[in-house]
Order: sequence, then structure tokens, then C-alpha cells
Amino acid sequence: MLNIVGFGCGSYENMTIEAVRTIEKSELVVGFKTYIDLMREYFPDKEYYENGMMQERQRCEYALNEAVTKEVSLVCSGDSGVYGMACLAYELAGAMDNSPEIKVVSGVTAANSGAAIIGAPLSHDFSVISLSDLLTKKSVIEKRLRAAAMSDMVICLYNPSSKKRADYLAWACSICLEYKDEDTVCGVVRNIGRDMESSKILTLGQLKEYNADMFTTVFIGNKSTVRMGEKMVTPRGYNNKSEKSIIIFAGTTEGRHLADYASGLNIDTHIFVATEYGEMILKDDKSFDGNKCIIHTGRLDEAEIKEEIEKINPMAVFDATHPFAVQVTENIKNACEKTTTKYIRIKRDKENYNLVNREKVRSAGSAEEAAIILSAPCYKNKKVLLTTGSKTVGVYSHLEGFKDNYYLRMLPNVQMLGEVLKSGIKNSNVICMQGPFSENMNYEMIKNYGIEVLVTKNSGNTGGTQEKINAAMRAGTEVIIIEDTGSDECIGIGLSEALKYITEIVEK
Repeated sequence: MLNIVGFGCGSYENMTIEAVRTIEKSELVVGFKTYIDLMREYFPDKEYYENGMMQERQRCEYALNEAVTKEVSLVCSGDSGVYGMACLAYELAGAMDNSPEIKVVSGVTAANSGAAIIGAPLSHDFSVISLSDLLTKKSVIEKRLRAAAMSDMVICLYNPSSKKRADYLAWACSICLEYKDEDTVCGVVRNIGRDMESSKILTLGQLKEYNADMFTTVFIGNKSTVRMGEKMVTPRGYNNKSEKSIIIFAGTTEGRHLADYASGLNIDTHIFVATEYGEMILKDDKSFDGNKCIIHTGRLDEAEIKEEIEKINPMAVFDATHPFAVQVTENIKNACEKTTTKYIRIKRDKENYNLVNREKVRSAGSAEEAAIILSAPCYKNKKVLLTTGSKTVGVYSHLEGFKDNYYLRMLPNVQMLGEVLKSGIKNSNVICMQGPFSENMNYEMIKNYGIEVLVTKNSGNTGGTQEKINAAMRAGTEVIIIEDTGSDECIGIGLSEALKYITEIVEK
């Protein structure tokens, strides 16, 4: 009978009861010399066989042959099935004519025992990677490091350094720094379970300079890992489950109303806006209590939205982005679906605008379709005011007379202005103003610039569509209205319903 026994970090107290009992009943104990020295201290009356480093095959073959007629224990540090001898013993036994029965006795790995010393770094998904390239190519190790770092797993590193691999830990940290922040919480534990045991908390930047050895186990945290004194802890999310939190993707009047309302309630509210200007508008609103809300600024893709949802773990996600921001909505919906989070789309009521002179109004399904209409000879040299935002200005840049005859009204955002000017439009033809705009203000602007064609979106009651149309009709200006034909705005709830839903969350 061959027992392949993991004895943990080396101290008797950290051995499992099964490991101790298995070794006690064995007639022969086989292992690496350093491990046998430890076993002799705890089990002095046993018969032992030992050999040195890089002689694993000979060790396994000897143990298998002896186990045909004896009760043998082949001992390994940590767990015998984790970077241990269990796999080799099974491989060699498969080639024997008369192989003994094999039993694997699990032990406590360095990842587990080291984690217990340094706190609770492995409370969520984690990976264990050995930096030793004796049996694994360095290129393969790199692929595994990148995959783990890219997915934001906690990473536990075995064999971080040696005399021949003195720079391997720094190399591994450099790879992780491509995906993780420099201040990511990390930890090291040396001589686990032995007299010289020690631990230390560092940042990922500091870890890159740390002088590790083969007796060091390294822990690299994820985005949620925190330092608590001299311990590192990776929250699983249990604490968040009991908190009442919501996410609001703002950027519209409806989004600001939601944020205002939520900021006055006892609820953890995270508001996401795409630009610094959007953040400024929120903070300038007198009814908004910024002390009770966290504002996140910046454009996010689907994967980044998913990460934020997983981190915050909200009771619901409210999508109050612009009706025409189809891709953003799709990303939010997909992220909610993948995290099984309740998704609520805020529906902007469509405006049934009144037309005084229908002959002066044309409809388009998109900015591209509006550009096709404007390319007709009848619009040549006409002055056109675009009120459809900065993102689509490039759609019109190829049209004849664009530089001199096209005007754009947009939000006063320096970054967006820089992008707009790249389209070729004149600086003097860009009007940077924050709405809403009254009918009279629209009228004065149309008359002042001599606008002959107004391009607008059907942005709903809060988007000022009717005020723009009324002003254009008064001025005798043609209107091209871009209808939101590509979105699913019919699916969702109105602002008043959304406010009631938030109230229900608070009262639960």
C-alpha cells in the first residue's frame, strides 16, 4: 500500500490527523532529505529512505516497489496533489505490471497556511502559479500570469525566486502591473510554520522590489483586496449583500432627477457619468447631496461595467442614459444579465410634437440619413444648425459647404470641443451652451445666425424638441427631425415609476 501524504508546512501542529495516523502506521517513510529530517523529529522509530533534489522519479519508483509488500508513506510538503508527488506516482504505477494500491492523503498547502497567517486574501476566486521553470516553460508561466492578472483574480505565487531566477518575482510583478494598479494590496509570508516565520504587507509596486526566496509565498490581491493593519483581506461580498445600494447611469435630465432623489435617501448610491462635465452638472445642482452619493466619471465598456456591478453588488441598476446612446445601453444590459442584476431602463416619453407647417419638416432615421437629405442640391449653401450633439458632427463633415455653413450647438465641454474641431468645422460656428433652451432663445439663435435648416432629435419632453420646432416654424426655418428608430425605448419605466421603485428599495 502506498500512501502519498501531504504533511503541510512542516510543523506537527499543522499536519492533519489523517496524515499523522497514516505515517504512524507505515513501515517505511520515503521522501526528500529535508522532509525526512522533519519526519524523524516527530516519528523517530520509523524506517526511512531519503534522496536529494531532482531525484523525484527515483524516489517514487523506490516507494512504489517497496509498497508492493509494505505499508509505505511517500511524504510531500503542503498537499501531495498540489505541486506534489501524487501525479508522478500514478503515472509510474500505470506502467508497472504489479502496482500497489495508492491512497492520497491531503495536506494544507502553502497557499492556505500562508493566507491564514497574513489574513484572508483568498476569500474570492484565486489562482496559484509557480514561478519555477524547471518543469514549465517560462513562456507558459507568462501566459498563466497574464490570464490571472487580466481576470483580476487574487494570485498566489510559489517558488518566487532562486539563485538562478533572482529576477523572476520582479518579472511577474511587471506583468501584473499591466493589468493591476501599482497600489494593489500584496503580502509575503516566509518560513510558514517554522521558527523564523514572518509576514509583510506591501503594494504591488513595492513587491516588485522585494527580495524573495524559495521559502517565500507571495499573495497579489485583486481590486477589492484591502489592507487591515498588517493583514490583507479580499471581501467576498457577504457584507455588501445586506446593504441597500443602487447604480444609476446618468447623463440625461431623468438621470439627474434620479440622482437628486436618491441622494436624499438612506441608500448607497453610485452614479456613473461619462464626462467631467456631467459630474460638474450633478454637483452644481443645489438639490443634489454629494455626501451621500459616489460619482464615478469616465466612459466604460461592457467588461468594465460588469466589474463595477460585481464590486458594488447593487439591488438594481437604473439606465438613464440618452435614448440615442444605443451601444451604452446594450453594454449596461449585457453586464446586468451576466451578473444576474436587476436592470431598469428609464423610458423617456416620446413627444408628439405639433407642426404648424408640415411642409417645412422632414424625418430621418439616423444622423447618416439626415446627412443624405442635406446632400441634395436644394440644400447647397444653406446655413444648417446641428443640435444633435457633438458625437455625430463628423457624419456631416463631407458635405459641401460644411466648414462655412454648418453650425453646431453642444455642451460646454473642452474635451468634446477638441474632438469636434477636428471635423473641420469653424471655431466661430460652434456654440457651447448648457440647456434647456426656451422657444424664444431658440428663435433668437436661429435668427442671429441666419439658420435656414435646423437638425434635431426627437429627444422627448425633457429634450426640448417642441421648443426647437416652434422656434423654427416662427422663423420659417426647415427642420429635419431624427427619430429614434433603432432603440427599444418602448421597454422600460417612466421617471415617476423609477422614483417609486427606489422608495420601495429603501423601505424593504
